[in-house]
Formats: sequence, structure tokens, C-alpha cells
Amino acid sequence: MRIHSLILLALLTTGCSEPQSISATTSQQALVQLNAKLTGDLTSPLTPWPYSDAYLKQRHDLYQQFDRAALSKAQRATLDYLITEQRYVRRYQPWPLSSAIFRSEQALQDSQTQEQAAQWLELVKSRLQQGEQSQIFVNRYELAMMQGEVERLIELTDNSKLKSAATQLQQYLANYRPRNQLGLSQLPNGTQWYQAKLNYYTDQVQAPIKWLMQIQSKLATLSEYGIAPLRQPDNDQRDVGLDWRQGYVNKRQWAQQQSLSVEQTRLALLYMELDIGIHSQLWTEQMALTSLAKQGISKRRAKQMVYEVVAYPAMSFIYGHLIARD
Repeated sequence: MRIHSLILLALLTTGCSEPQSISATTSQQALVQLNAKLTGDLTSPLTPWPYSDAYLKQRHDLYQQFDRAALSKAQRATLDYLITEQRYVRRYQPWPLSSAIFRSEQALQDSQTQEQAAQWLELVKSRLQQGEQSQIFVNRYELAMMQGEVERLIELTDNSKLKSAATQLQQYLANYRPRNQLGLSQLPNGTQWYQAKLNYYTDQVQAPIKWLMQIQSKLATLSEYGIAPLRQPDNDQRDVGLDWRQGYVNKRQWAQQQSLSVEQTRLALLYMELDIGIHSQLWTEQMALTSLAKQGISKRRAKQMVYEVVAYPAMSFIYGHLIARD
């Protein structure tokens, strides 16, 4: 961790010096450090807390540094995607559903970490309030996640500042009204945000409705088949990716190298149909569950699928290339 901190510091202090090319590996290491708390690593006090002003500035500066990095075509596409995402409203929703910020109970035993965590919970409350003033609301999955994590923090900690901050956030969230739909398109510029995600994961520019028509046409030819689980990248298959939500793997590139059975293909298509439905067609959770039930998906599996699509918008389209296959 000390090495990563030094890498991050070195990159952030070279802005006024002569431009230098850095490697993709160095770029990844700096991002791993920057996003450490989002993935549950609270061990470094130097790492900024998610979506704080310090985090946003360091992220912007790093992306500018990486524009000079020796990146592959796939890595460059990911960097362009990450830069584009800075335009959207995440700063008002600083606790992503896909994060694992307080996953480690052991890390919360450190007094300095507890003090910082208390300050961050105050920031979360402040940002959510700012979002409300701008008519930007989290969805009910995100709300439930925050409520559960705050309740757990109150039970775990003996630190008075952390307990107080968690209790105040708990009280605020108890009266919070989430937006009435789950998808991105209900957010300001959410339709454009979702389109940018689709463009990145598919490496194509096509409207969601056209994707939906192609998916449903393909699914109609596979209606007699069941479903089979989809694989995830193994540790030895990890490349130098730049996106923490993908586990620092370029999942689109990885998926294109996979050979799927007919049953796996059908499940991948069902995920993509669900993705478009929730994030573009404004499906409610009940509409999503009903659609999956008609496809023979159990309620338990369907609820997990909905959660994954809400937490990782458009990521199901790493298998978008399957639609074009005969």
C-alpha cells in the first residue's frame, strides 16, 4: 500500500513538469489506490474518501495524466469512458450500490479510520441533501443498501463521533424519498449517461430501443432452451484494466474471447433485455420480475438479476456481440 501511495503522489505532482509517458500498469496502480475505499480497502489514510472534493480532484488530475500513458486501444476506450462519466451526477450519490466501502470490520477498529469515516458519512448526508435540492434522488436499492450499512456501523462501533454521524445519517435516510424508478434514465441526463455506457460496453453506437428489438428477436429463437450460469474472469485472466467496477478487468474484451453454450447465451440475452427495460424503458421492479417469470426464471434468481443490473448499468452488454451472431 505504501508503494501505491507513492505512485499516486508522484503522478499527482508531475502536472507542472515536462510531459512524460507512463505505463498502463502504473496507471492501473494509481487508480487502484485512488479507488481503494470504494473496493473496501480502508487501510491507507492517504486515500481520499469516495466522491469527496479531494477524490474528485485527484481523479480528474489522474485522468489527465493518463492521456499521455502508453495504453492499448481497449485501455484507451476505457479511459475515454471514465472521462466521459465525469459529466454526470455521481457526486450527488457518493455511495454507489456497487461499492464495498465498509466491508472490512477489522479496518474500522482503527481510530483514525473511524474519525475519517464519520466525516465521510457527514459528506454523504450533505451530498444527498444537495441532490434533493436539484431533484436528484437515489433509487430504493441504493437507499436500502445505505440504511443497512449505517445500521451495521452503529452496532459495530464504539467511537462516539462515528456513531453520532451514523445515527444522524440513519435519521435522515429514514425520511428520504427515493426516486420512483430504478433506472438511470430517470436522472438528469441519465438517458445520455446510459447511452454512453452502452456505447462503451458494446463498442457500437446504437439506440437502446434498437438493441431491445434485436435482443427480443434473438431470444425468440431460443425460447425452447433453459439457462446456464455465466462465468466470471479468473485471477489468471485479469488484464490491465482501469475501471474498479469491472475489477480492473476489461470485461468486454474478456467476454468476446469466451465460448458460450446456447443456455448461457440465452441468459446473457435475458440480462441485456432486463438492462434495457430498467434503464431505458422505465420498467418497475414488478415489471422486471414479471418479464423474467414469463421466461421461466425463478423469483429468487430474478431478484438477483435485477439487483445486478441496477448496480452495474449496461455491463451486461459485454455480451452484446452475441446478438450479431447467427
